[in-house]
Amino acid sequence: MAKRRAEKRPARVDRLTATAHHEAGHAVAAYIAKRRFKHVSIEAIDDDLGHVLYEAWSKDFRPDSEVGFREQRRIEGAVFTAYAGHAAEAIFTGRESWSGSSTDRDNAFQLASYATGSEEERDAYLKLMWIRARQRLRKPSNWRAVEALANALLRDRRVGYRRAREIIREAIRGEWRMFVESMP
Repeated sequence: MAKRRAEKRPARVDRLTATAHHEAGHAVAAYIAKRRFKHVSIEAIDDDLGHVLYEAWSKDFRPDSEVGFREQRRIEGAVFTAYAGHAAEAIFTGRESWSGSSTDRDNAFQLASYATGSEEERDAYLKLMWIRARQRLRKPSNWRAVEALANALLRDRRVGYRRAREIIREAIRGEWRMFVESMP
């Protein structure tokens, strides 16, 4: 699927469109991981070209002191979400450069360090989460959600959680409708 998309894209992709796909990737992954956020934006702040403003962790979430099953699931969702922005941008542009994703990568690294017991396990865990982010976003319904949300961001620059959730749900429901309509 990604190769076919790359053929349709112009040779140069403008930075704002790539950023919109990056931030939409974070938001779609957050939706998949059931991680709430306040908004997703492509409004530049300092060195960041866009962001997703996530809901604050609950006060009982302390991965630095104890990592039980619940914390493990939260960390997994956060690492997956952190990598999904870069994964969406890489799928869209056809290039894999971490230059604009260093904060996401650092956050994923820090959280994975809490969830694992050794450097070897941490590195394998991060690789798994990177593969998972790419594969989940390549799923047609999820990719349609990324593109629909990216288009909304390019139009409005900022999309609140409720509207983002509606855009994502509609894109995902679209696949179900296509499946039902294709049945004999």
